[in-house]
Amino acid sequence: MQTQTSVLKHLLNSHASLRPAEQRVAEYVELHPEVVSRSTISELAMRTDTSDATISRFCRQLGYSGFQEFKMKLAQSIASDANVEIFDQVEQTDPIWVIKQKIFSSQIQALQETLEIVSDSELARAVDCLATAERIGFYGIGGSSIIATDAYQKFYKLGKPVEVLVDSHMQHVAASLANAQYAGVLVSYSGSSRDLVRAAEIIRTAGGKTISITQSVNSPIAKHSDIVLLTTATETAFRSEAMSARSAQMAIMNILFTAVAMRDAETVLDNINTARRRVSELMF
Repeated sequence: MQTQTSVLKHLLNSHASLRPAEQRVAEYVELHPEVVSRSTISELAMRTDTSDATISRFCRQLGYSGFQEFKMKLAQSIASDANVEIFDQVEQTDPIWVIKQKIFSSQIQALQETLEIVSDSELARAVDCLATAERIGFYGIGGSSIIATDAYQKFYKLGKPVEVLVDSHMQHVAASLANAQYAGVLVSYSGSSRDLVRAAEIIRTAGGKTISITQSVNSPIAKHSDIVLLTTATETAFRSEAMSARSAQMAIMNILFTAVAMRDAETVLDNINTARRRVSELMF
């Protein structure tokens, strides 16, 4: 069974926020992705009874620079999807080796789709923001708190003040103490957690910068973020989208940490080696 391409999945996630004319374009793309990947902007406008300007606005609304980038990403996703066998539903009768294959395949799928959909320019902006920040806070609720805590443990080795906020009350306290040198990284796959959205609002009001890791540029948390890093995943009966997305979220955090660490590699390596020596003293 083939999965939807990551571009189409991103389109579905954003569908509700599109204007009526843009929704007509979205519906046509969902039904005829191969045709769209070979069309000109004027041809697509004619087929959807819209205009070239509407098509351009539709593409930018989805986070692409224009129709050419959208069409290229769509074609790449179609080609990638055609060559990957995806195992979706885990059945009660599945032997352990089949369950293993399905779970691993779903994680690989989430990573591949996120690789295609996350913006290089947004990643670069996030790295600059974190590298220049004097204090960094990682925010998460529920399952997302695992990602926030792991990021905190990594970034702690940079040698600058970092904090992890997984309690809603403390999130709002920390957010209220933000300033122009503060960067808050908020992890929410749905992007609809009231506590995290409110924390993002507070950080920005206090003058800090916000980076969200979420599934749609149109999610509530994205609307209160200076930088949005997208992830995507597939939902099944025994596994929510958020569960599959954690591998992708972790990969995004690893990219950010590695890129920031490279700005001062010698110091960070010294910090890591010092920490390893101290931790080794606790072992038998």
